[in-house]
Amino acid sequence: MREMKDSGIDWIGKIPAHWEIKRFKAFAKTIKGKSYDTLNEPFDGSYKVLSVECLRQDEAQFYDYVFVDDENQICTSNDIVVIWDGAGVGEFLKAKDGALSSTIAKIQLTNKSVILPYLWYWRYKVEYRLKSIPTGMGIPHLNPTLLNNFKIAIPPIEEQQAIANYLDEKTAEIDKQISLLERQQKAYEKLKRSLISQVVTRGLNPNVPLKDSGIDWIGEIPTHWEVKRFKAFAKTIKGKSYDTLNEPFDGSYKVLSVECLRQDEAQFYDYVFVDDENQICTSNDIVVIWDGAGVGEFLKAKDGALSSTIAKIQLTNKSVILPYLWYWRYKVEYRLKSIPTGMGIPHLNPTLLNNFKIAIPPIEEQQAIANYLDEKTAEIDEQISNIDKKINAYKRLKQSLIDEVVTGKRKV
Repeated sequence: MREMKDSGIDWIGKIPAHWEIKRFKAFAKTIKGKSYDTLNEPFDGSYKVLSVECLRQDEAQFYDYVFVDDENQICTSNDIVVIWDGAGVGEFLKAKDGALSSTIAKIQLTNKSVILPYLWYWRYKVEYRLKSIPTGMGIPHLNPTLLNNFKIAIPPIEEQQAIANYLDEKTAEIDKQISLLERQQKAYEKLKRSLISQVVTRGLNPNVPLKDSGIDWIGEIPTHWEVKRFKAFAKTIKGKSYDTLNEPFDGSYKVLSVECLRQDEAQFYDYVFVDDENQICTSNDIVVIWDGAGVGEFLKAKDGALSSTIAKIQLTNKSVILPYLWYWRYKVEYRLKSIPTGMGIPHLNPTLLNNFKIAIPPIEEQQAIANYLDEKTAEIDEQISNIDKKINAYKRLKQSLIDEVVTGKRKV
């Protein structure tokens, strides 16, 4: 058993006696990307611009191209970059061949005491702390002082390479299992969507006589069903902007932001006084994202007040019930998301929503369809949830393995 010593850092603990502790700035520096005029087609001597989006995807759909005369701004697939500004600040990514964008920075080693393949596996510990303390009141920025003073356990070069090789092999095995499980999840999601699409356009009786709906993407529907525009049975009530407090008070309501609606239980809420009952929701309501990222997405509401970025679906007559409409969201969302309005922040296209056509069975049949899909989709969701638990277990295993190896608690 090899000799260990106290690293002097609580979250690292003991390390092998022959390892050192060094600050990031002792062996590396960051080179931040610059802003350039770009074109959307390649030209002689141009480089792809490495945006965060293109680095996160195996192959981006679109690239911008730029001419760069500073070789420090050029990356290869051997480099590591860190998100400097915006969403995901502090996240480390493997680079590609191209030029730095203005929102990322390249990690450049300043001496030969550390190799990048070893540093790559320290990113998990570095990221967590960089993400927790960004700078900037508006767009978050990376905290360079925190990064420069971040302490890392450093073994000899040969040991760094052995650790990187070992973790490359072991994490690839874990990632393969995660990938298989994620494919299973996608298959269940596809099955769920297919089931819903079939039932909301054909009903539950496989022998029912059919007629042409007159709409290509709906196809045939039961002969006793109708096709109606959304505006024939519902309207939207958009949320308003209010002065809020971050603590509840007498008569106040939680503000239903998109974040709190997507989470089972949000960490923080704002509270508001509302004197318009139309602005109040219950857990029986359905809302749609009206502005910003996710525009056109339908969500189940909670008890609270509409935020200014969402709208409540309110039925205007008794020809449709909300539980049935909820299962039409898959078909509605796709089209609402594909044609938002607005040049900057995207907004929902109300004309498109109001004229959206839906196949409508009698009320009793709507309720039977909703009940059936509640049961069947719950079964599928349980399978998806079980797979998710396995994925998270593999991710924890991967994290634990990396932690043990890069701090020397597991010898390779």
